[in-house]
This record gives sequence, C-alpha cells and structure tokens, in this order.
Amino acid sequence: MINKKIILDTNLWISFLITKKFTQIDQLIESKKITLIFSDELIAEFIDVAKRPKFEKYFFKKDIEKILSYFDEFGKLIKVKSDIQFCRD
Repeated sequence: MINKKIILDTNLWISFLITKKFTQIDQLIESKKITLIFSDELIAEFIDVAKRPKFEKYFFKKDIEKILSYFDEFGKLIKVKSDIQFCRD
C-alpha cells in the first residue's frame, strides 16, 4: 500500500478527542499507512482550541499531548507559503 499524506484540520482532531475515536486513526498513523502533514499554524490553532474551557469535560491534557507527539513522530512539518484571507477557516 502506498503511504498517503493527509492534513487533518483542528475540527477533526477535536472531534477525535471528543468522540474517543482517535484509536481508528492511531492504527493508520502507527502502521505508517498515512503521514500527517502539518504546519506551525495548524499546531498553534489546535493547541489554542484544545485549551478552551468548554472542552475540559471531554478530554484530558494527556490526550492533547498524545496528538502533539504524533505530529513529532509521524508527521511532516511544512512551511506555509501563502496567506489567504477569504474565509476564517
């Protein structure tokens, strides 16, 4: 199987944390069937959103740390070269 490169936005990561279905993507990441593509901006947005008080009841700090460790271990950091101002998302 060819390794796929994917970008998961902050909404998907938060959804994985809330629904506890992160294990489904864990298997793909750990088996190296997919490579996470991310940027500094994506990480900053994820951390900012995950720290919001309204999410405290859904997941723990260790869950956020696990995702961040996945970026380090299984991801590829890219540099964003453009800045598009059409949509807030």
